[in-house]
Amino acid sequence: FSDSKSVMLTLLLPVVTFALLFLNPFLFKKVKDLIVMNGIWFTIVALLIALAIPLLKTDCWWGVTALLALSVGFVGCINNVITSMAPMYFRSSVTPGILVGVLDGFCYLGSTISTYSLGLLRDNATWQTVLTVLSVACAVIALLSPIYLVIKRLGNKKMKKEIKAIVFDLDGTLLNTLPDLHSSVNYALDKFGFPHRSEAEVRSFLGNGLKALAERALPDDKKEIIDEFFPVLKAYYDEHKNDLTAPYDGIMEMLKVVKEKGYKTAIVSNKYDAAVQELKDETFTGLIDFALGEGNGIPVKPAPDGVWLAIEKLGVKREECVYVGDSEVDLLTASNAGLSCVACSWGFRDKDFLIEKGAKIVIDNPSELLDAIEK
Repeated sequence: FSDSKSVMLTLLLPVVTFALLFLNPFLFKKVKDLIVMNGIWFTIVALLIALAIPLLKTDCWWGVTALLALSVGFVGCINNVITSMAPMYFRSSVTPGILVGVLDGFCYLGSTISTYSLGLLRDNATWQTVLTVLSVACAVIALLSPIYLVIKRLGNKKMKKEIKAIVFDLDGTLLNTLPDLHSSVNYALDKFGFPHRSEAEVRSFLGNGLKALAERALPDDKKEIIDEFFPVLKAYYDEHKNDLTAPYDGIMEMLKVVKEKGYKTAIVSNKYDAAVQELKDETFTGLIDFALGEGNGIPVKPAPDGVWLAIEKLGVKREECVYVGDSEVDLLTASNAGLSCVACSWGFRDKDFLIEKGAKIVIDNPSELLDAIEK
């Protein structure tokens, strides 16, 4: 180029734009901010094009056009990938956002290639027409992606405002019952002369109730004695279920805020009902409106019957309720009951496992629950 200042200006604007977009996840936290951000982005692109127009009249017009398009394409790709991955828009499930961002980025790059080719093939009218159509098509799709993001975000916000009740799992969600369950399993194994189970093994056995835990804890060649083994384990656990069991950090504070905001609450657990009621009354006084455990003639989770009964007792509709749990059993329970599920990673299953099992929303701290539901 003969005009070095024009070249510097053409390169500087995309760099400034990129800097703004790099800060996007930290600066923009609401839907209206997302709209503003995209408005700023397209305004800068328009200015960039306007400033480059005089150069298009020179002999090197196609080179300037190519550089301009490359800058716009590159920054546009980065913009949309960052926007789509921003956790405040897609939270724990970023895959849909990444796909939108990649698609949007390819559209910009397609437009870049088309514009660059227009310069190289400026003497071929047919190719110019074909590539112009391609470039316009890419630009249209690229413009629609941010609109899609906004619509999806607004749709989620509207849906989540309707939530009036929260149904919780108990073990691994509200209470860390693993230490007492672990000691009860090993006490019973001792009584029968079997080797102990590690805490990690017991953790992996949880989710389907105390009897299922007892059966899984037995050696593979001793499953037939479950009817003798289970009463021993259950009797010991009855006496020691509150020795080390306690709410996870942040649970009590979260439940208090939940009640202050007017949400109705319930517990549905596969733990036998007497233990559920005792733990609910002693630990969560005034914070849980209804609790249900195994033993009432209602099929255990993942059957949805217990959750449906809880919803009925709370006096809300299914679409006004969300389910919170920590295991694959809870994910399946929520699905069977027709509820949205918020999975928690502080319990008996880790985050990667929950996502692998299909969790769409995973939170790492109880303080994140209301944010996940309301936003």
